Amino acid sequence: MKLFERCIKLKVGETNIIGLDIAFEINKNLKSEANTCEVKILNLSLKNREILSSYKRVPVILEAGYKDFLQPIFVGDMCNIFCQKEGPDITTILSVGDGLNKIQTSRIKKTYAKDTPVKDVVNDLAKSLKLPLNSPLNQLKTMLTKGLSLSGNSMLELERLLKIQNFSVSVQDNSLQVLKHGESLVKEAIVLNSNSGLISSPEFSQNNLLTLKCLLMPELKPGLSLYIDSLIFKGLSIIQSVKFEGSTYDENWFSEVEVKVI
Repeated sequence: MKLFERCIKLKVGETNIIGLDIAFEINKNLKSEANTCEVKILNLSLKNREILSSYKRVPVILEAGYKDFLQPIFVGDMCNIFCQKEGPDITTILSVGDGLNKIQTSRIKKTYAKDTPVKDVVNDLAKSLKLPLNSPLNQLKTMLTKGLSLSGNSMLELERLLKIQNFSVSVQDNSLQVLKHGESLVKEAIVLNSNSGLISSPEFSQNNLLTLKCLLMPELKPGLSLYIDSLIFKGLSIIQSVKFEGSTYDENWFSEVEVKVI
């Protein structure tokens, strides 16, 4: 795909960044800590640099793709901004976290009696986080085996509760994702082969996960099923983590994916 066909769209608070060179690095995984994104903007005007510097933890929406097809690739809260001079260019660098404000600031203090459905506790924790649930809780059918007292950070309490139930929790695109270990969000898998963007042959890493590199594909998200069709490996897997690197001014336009074979 030719460089000029790439497109990146950025909105920070109420400010749209249009017509400038932009680069980004995104890291997403299934952990409870906020997914992260670093955005670099070349030669932003002084006025817009001042506007962005005045913002306090505003929403950031980053879209990426090609001329006629852009997709959201990261949604989060800006947590830091600074500028630096690199040769003739002034680079504005934004640090963004997915659901960061709510992960860090939400608190809960509540007690539950024995035999309370676990999914009721999860729903209460989600409400305290003020984040929507993007996955059903049908598989959470257990009851509390004893009384439970919650006090403290809502995300930490949610992670602790779900770990006992063999589930993970993460924030993906400002929504809570609850997933049973070893299972995917949906049964239908994304097919990845040399025709759909696979670049390098998959390799097994030391932690027994399969790693691969493909063209930038914003639809690749932790927890989704991925069918890999390569000479080295053919079969189903579940995405554990994704690193996106994209730029309108250099060759970066890739996804590095780590998957668990099923």
